[in-house]
Amino acid sequence: MKVRKYIKHLIYTGLIIFLVNCGEKFDLNQVAVGDDEINVGGDTVFVQLNPVWEGFNKPQDVMVGREPFIYVADTENDRVVMLNLAGEILSSRNIKHPVALAQDYRLNLIVCAQFDTTINGSTQTFSAVYKLDLVSANHQLEIAPMKRILPKLQDFTQPLREYTGAAAFFDNKYYISRKGPNNSNLVDPDNSVLIFVQKRLEDGTTVDSLIGRVPLLEPTGSGINSANQISSLTSFNLRNFDMILTLTGENSFQTQWLQFVETPDFAGYVIALLPLQSDLMIPNFFESPEGATVDNSGNIYVADAVADSIYKFNAFGDLLMAFGGSDQFKEPHSVAFF
Repeated sequence: MKVRKYIKHLIYTGLIIFLVNCGEKFDLNQVAVGDDEINVGGDTVFVQLNPVWEGFNKPQDVMVGREPFIYVADTENDRVVMLNLAGEILSSRNIKHPVALAQDYRLNLIVCAQFDTTINGSTQTFSAVYKLDLVSANHQLEIAPMKRILPKLQDFTQPLREYTGAAAFFDNKYYISRKGPNNSNLVDPDNSVLIFVQKRLEDGTTVDSLIGRVPLLEPTGSGINSANQISSLTSFNLRNFDMILTLTGENSFQTQWLQFVETPDFAGYVIALLPLQSDLMIPNFFESPEGATVDNSGNIYVADAVADSIYKFNAFGDLLMAFGGSDQFKEPHSVAFF
């Protein structure tokens, strides 16, 4: 059985897009804009850089940090890897089954992964969220102080809960997406987005405090404002709390832009792009979107693992480009922008 063990890295008009996938050849003739056009002048051109970066085993997330370094959740190798922009590995950290990454504005690394513990004499595996203090370790990932944020003690009664995505915002608040089968509890359904803030204690230290869930998200909803099996969260590099989420549950709109609004009468999330009014919001457009990113122009990129493709939409949700296919990629799970 062939496994994904490569990261392709592609030049994007002087910037870099990183895609988690296999190491097949990349053919510029497959880059499509619109129906059958190839690279309209002034639009995006993707060119694979060589050599591909080898040594990864089914990586499920990739992120360009704020330093900037590149971080890879090397899932089946049970490690998180830090590279420079040339693709040279600088350090790594053994963490079981990492699947999602984020970085706050203090350069702390947030990792959704797993951990093992002993309960009643038997070893059990739980989904987990870790936070690593890179600054105090001079960005030596292998020795950075690490604390486990989740699960809490009460979560040990919910072994099927999974933490699937992380997004950090300008004020260092961060969200963690969670999924699972138990969604009948209206107070604490598995399918949720959890909100964490940093609180300062009397001794001057800070702790990450879970203050609740993002409200008004339907845990099993099939329409907009849904938390039905969220596969990734993406924040904007702006002073707002907007987020892109991708979903793999039974939902007609599997990539949604949730916009935070605040008025005298309401504070919360509304859908930024209405159904049927853009390509992004066409029902059942995606098959299994696993990751997304947003560039500085507001373009949205989505990695669809089943379609083996990457899609690019503008800020209005119009499809600008789609490329890939099984001859190019194998189950791309993440896309990052620099």
